Amino acid sequence: MEKKLQLQKAYSLTPMQEGILFHSELDRDSNAYFEQITFSVKGYIDVKLFEKSFNILIERHDALRTIFFFRNVQRFSQAVIKERQTSVYFEDISYLDEDSTKSYVEKFKREDRKKGFDLSRDMLIRVSILKTGEEEYKSIWSYHHIIMDGWCIGIINKEILEIYSCLKSNTQPALGKAPQYKEYIDWLEKQDKKEAKEYWKEYLKGYGTLADIPRTWTGMTDQYIGKEFSFTIDRDITKGLTHLARENSATVSTAFQAIWGVLLQRYNNTNDVVYGSVMSGRHSEIRDIENMVGLFICTVPVRVQCSESLPFSELLCKMQETAFASEKYSYCSLSDMHSTTELKSGLFNHVFVYENYPVQKAIRHHPASRSDSDFSMNDVETFEQTNYDFNIVIMPGEETTIILKYNASVYDNSFIESIGGHIKQISQTVVRSPDIPIGEIQILPPEEKERSLFRFNKTETAYPETKLLSQLFEREAERAPDSTALVFEQTRLTYRELNEKSNRLAALLRKSGVRKDSITALLLKRSPQMVISILAVLKAGGAYLPIDPEYP
Repeated sequence: MEKKLQLQKAYSLTPMQEGILFHSELDRDSNAYFEQITFSVKGYIDVKLFEKSFNILIERHDALRTIFFFRNVQRFSQAVIKERQTSVYFEDISYLDEDSTKSYVEKFKREDRKKGFDLSRDMLIRVSILKTGEEEYKSIWSYHHIIMDGWCIGIINKEILEIYSCLKSNTQPALGKAPQYKEYIDWLEKQDKKEAKEYWKEYLKGYGTLADIPRTWTGMTDQYIGKEFSFTIDRDITKGLTHLARENSATVSTAFQAIWGVLLQRYNNTNDVVYGSVMSGRHSEIRDIENMVGLFICTVPVRVQCSESLPFSELLCKMQETAFASEKYSYCSLSDMHSTTELKSGLFNHVFVYENYPVQKAIRHHPASRSDSDFSMNDVETFEQTNYDFNIVIMPGEETTIILKYNASVYDNSFIESIGGHIKQISQTVVRSPDIPIGEIQILPPEEKERSLFRFNKTETAYPETKLLSQLFEREAERAPDSTALVFEQTRLTYRELNEKSNRLAALLRKSGVRKDSITALLLKRSPQMVISILAVLKAGGAYLPIDPEYP
């Protein structure tokens, strides 16, 4: 049993930490903000030496020894534990065959996520090592997002590899004193929160409609079924976007934000949209912040407002200028930003992430990972879940990888995949014609345009001429009973449900005297009941006469 915890220091939470804490406690069974990174390792790992290295790492960085006080207190706070040791879990599963190994690792990761973290007491980072073969391992790092962001993975992996190498060769690591997270907290508390709130109030002035992504309601909105769809922007287009950004004194990140803004405008048929963008939050005036471990990222609104006649290149310049101004006030809490708008917490429902410092790149470029540690770490897999149902993640490189992370109980898989085609189409268009007016940008790739305009509109089809409409419906109900047959606002009926409801009403109509060729008047507004009634009359053998209930 761990000895009684001794506190070293305590300080307030950042706005981002407060938001994460709120959502974590709101749904403790959720995996939101549980981060899990899996490395494939080749070579030999001395587990005891690795564990010692891990504990030295924990000793170096206060953020890794932090717990949170939030129950029965007037003000939330975080506290650094003076001394804390942990163990690295190790298991040898190299006796399993390839398929069994893969299944075991996936099950282990799921079970590890189920354990979660007690933010008020647990060590909020843990490492497990599974030996999967001769000099082959899976190293699984799990941590709560409240203590650090993705940038930190590069920092701690670089350091632990260097510490391990030095311990192995009986030399002292030349890492120097680590900058501590409290320096950022102290800086944050000196910022003018009133000035920041006024900036965002002016920036969002007049905005009053949520910019949404077309979604499919399935009746399971309380569930999070996490899925991903990834695609790439090829080397030539990536190079073209880089050149376009440079020519307009913008970053590649801003170029992709502009592309996403244009697409979001089309989805919502408006020229004014807002979405959330995740920023690094590592302000350059803080000493050695690039080597500091902690949670710095912040989410800010990005507003894309333009006329259809505005050239894309001018939109890019405009958005870059705004990005510089917004970055200065990115420390403002999201709740304060929301409070300045009509929409409040409904300002946006998805976020855009540009990965400036991918973990894979950090590992690949550290010398210790190639030779002097006896092992190399590669093939990074990540698991993360936010409280948003949709996230777009841009991963730069010679080719740009784009990952759409989404809740499959809210969004239709096929439409999510089509988003990839839309982004590619806009990217190709603006690279070819940087000054194209926003209103002339086509979002549909040629194959989707062909399908939408011609194949979907080709209404001629063969059907059994001897079958009645009601019989054709019943055949479909028998073939696919659980498929969706009817959607009206928040109501969805399967073919089975629609068939059963119409059968019951048809039986009542026959008892009431409806026979072949008799006419039944339907006094109904457009609704599920209208469709059920039409089918019921046809099944009873009669014909129907619709009457508009609002007709005088």
